[in-house]
Order: sequence, then C-alpha cells, then structure tokens
Amino acid sequence: MSKTRLIKTLIVTLLVLYVFYPLSLSKTKAEKSTDCHREFFIDGAEIFLSSFSGNTVYASAVYPDSYDYTYTVSEKVIDCCVSGGHTFALTKSQYTRKQAIVYTLIDGKANQTVLNNISISESNARIAVDKSKRIFIIDSDSKVEVFDSAGSIIGVTDDMYYGLTSCGTNVYAANQSGIFRLDKASAVRVNSEPDNYDIKAVSTDRLSDNSGKLYGTDGSEINLHNSNAACLNDSYVVCGGKTLTAYDKQSLEKISDVTVDIAPSVIFGFKNKLVLIYADNGGISCSTYKPNIFKKKSAPSDDSQPESDGKISFGNYEVIGKYIYVPTETKRLVFRSEITYEGYEIQFSGKRTNHIGTGLELSLSKNGKTTNYTFILSGDVNGTGEVNKTDLELMFDHLLKREKLKDINKKAADINRDGKISNADLVLTDRMIK
Repeated sequence: MSKTRLIKTLIVTLLVLYVFYPLSLSKTKAEKSTDCHREFFIDGAEIFLSSFSGNTVYASAVYPDSYDYTYTVSEKVIDCCVSGGHTFALTKSQYTRKQAIVYTLIDGKANQTVLNNISISESNARIAVDKSKRIFIIDSDSKVEVFDSAGSIIGVTDDMYYGLTSCGTNVYAANQSGIFRLDKASAVRVNSEPDNYDIKAVSTDRLSDNSGKLYGTDGSEINLHNSNAACLNDSYVVCGGKTLTAYDKQSLEKISDVTVDIAPSVIFGFKNKLVLIYADNGGISCSTYKPNIFKKKSAPSDDSQPESDGKISFGNYEVIGKYIYVPTETKRLVFRSEITYEGYEIQFSGKRTNHIGTGLELSLSKNGKTTNYTFILSGDVNGTGEVNKTDLELMFDHLLKREKLKDINKKAADINRDGKISNADLVLTDRMIK
C-alpha cells in the first residue's frame, strides 16, 4: 500500500470514529435511562412487585404485608421473577459466553446459582420458577431450558417459546401455537394462541396476554377488552382510570360501576378481595375492598369501604398504648393466628425479618380509618428480629454516651421497663443472647 493511500485510509477511519462514536455513546445512555422492568406477581399468599434497572433489583411485598429490599448484583440483570416468596434475577456471565447466573434474593441476602452451557440473549431471555424451585429460562434459540435448584440441567423443550411466567404453582410458556404448562422438557397445551406473547399472571389460576384476554389454566378463555383486570370468585373486574366495573362471571352481564379517588396502577383479585395497587415515584401502596362494593343499594352510601362491624383482640400479647410487645421468635403468621381482627384489614409494614422485630408496624383498617401499632421485641435494639451481640454493643455505646439510643430503639433496650437504660438491662440482654 502506498504512503498516500495509507494516509487517506487513516483520515477516513478517524472521520468515521469522530462522527459515530458520539452517537454510540448517546445511544448507550438512552438505553440505560430506560432499561427498567417492573411487574407485579401474585405468589401464593402474597402479592409482590419485582423490578430491575442495570445491576440493581428491587423486591417488594405489596399485600397483605409491606416491605422492600434493594439488591445490587455483579452483572447486568436481564430478567427477574418471584416464586415462593423469593425473587430470582437472571444475569449473563461477564467472563464466559455460555454461562448464566441466577441470583436468589430473600431477606436481604443474595445466593448465586451458576448455569453452565446455556446461551441467553438480552433481548428475549425470560426466567420463571415453579413451586419445586426448578428454574425455566428462554435461551438464545427461544427454547426453554430447565434447571434444578442446584443449577443442573434437567430438560430442554423441543419447541420455541416467546413468553414465560409462573402462575399459581406452575410455569407457563406462550408461542404461536398456544399457551403451554411446562414440566421439565414436556409441555401440555392449555389454551389457544394468545394475541400477545407477553403473558403474565392476574390470579393464581388465570393469565393475561396484555391485550384484554384472560386465559384460565383450566383451558377457559374470555376477552374483557381491558388488560387491567381482576378475577373474583363470582365476577370479573376491569379498571378504566378511576372507574371499576364488575361483570358476572357466568353471564358476563354488567353488575355495576364504582368510582375510586385515585386511579390504580394495577388491580388483583386476591382471596375474593379486590386489591388496588398504586405505584409511583413515591413508592407502592394499596387498598382493598370486598366484592359487595358492586352491589346496588336502595339508598346512597359509602359502599366502597370495608364492613363496619368487627372487633379487635390481641390475646395474650401485651399492648401498651400503640406498642405491642412480642416474645422472641414470633412469626407474622403465628401472630395473625393468635389475635382477633374481625371486620378489619390487617397489614404489616417495615423491615422484613424471619421473626417480628422492633420497629415493625401493624395497621388495622376499617371504614376508611386506620389504627397503627409498633412492635417491640425487648432486647432487639436494631430491629433485626433477634437479640444478639450487636444489640448489646449498642446499649454499651448508649451507657458510655458514645451514641444515644432514641425513640423505639430506646424502648427496646429498656428490658425491665423502668424508664431508663442501665447495667441491669445489659445483664438481662446478655442472658437472652443464644
């Protein structure tokens, strides 16, 4: 190559880099700014929100409890799902092309499962997990590969699929032939072809394709012409802004409309209660209603509220003012079963721990009015749900005036409840540590 031709080639190359490199950077920034996935899931006894952006995963319980976790993993997240109270995040290995990594996220901890000999694409990869913790992933060939909880492959589907979700205790996939229930490498067709492959669960036994059609796991199908729909025992409910419309499940005749104050982001039928979920920059909140809000009454009334009758009893739990004292290793489900709250909606909010800890809040709502309580686990100064050496150190720091305890933390440190933190409280706390 001549010297003149070489110089011309270098000039052209530099011009190309000068023109296209800024465009490449701009495109990358735009993709990052919109690279966020958000979806609600019904999972057994709870409603969850799972979302991600870049390397960060956000996991929230929305109903009946309320708590949030934020996780940061080593790789960029491609997809995530919820099953059995766990959030699962799918990532692609940074070092090996045919390797994926699944993070199991629960209670603030992240456990890693490496999947070998699988190639996934950021554009179409999906993850779902069934009740046995088997992991289903759409690979780069659009086949669904199935792994056990340890990461060993146990099957690959023959056909290609483009949508994947868990519904109830099973995993379902969609393609041009229909919706299929998957089990290892086998697939059982349960419905006709969806209008949209982006299927998702709207109840524990019904799927939506985002076009307004609902597909039952029993093979039934109905078009409600609204993708924001809920399934109750005897009716379907669709949401149009602030208007909720109920239809009889058998005849599909309209029952009635109800207007709410705020338009919900999504609605769910949950144990024959209508759950309205609001998601915005301020966070996640919800409200619940019974099906009788759609019953027409002879006289005007505020029928969008829970029933007025009811009673509350905390059983053997000690309640002082707005504080509820609990013994060690008290779980939420146990607490629920041992108190009475007839006619009330009950909701927990605060840090998610294995047992009820200091600072967890309890809300009891009826007729639009809510009463809030705060739990105290004596000795659990930092609200982890257990009493340990860290709590003892915090009490030492308080006594030595290094860092003062305040409010609910100070109440938890006052073991003998004499109104102050003393050496006696230290001794009692030390005895509680296992």
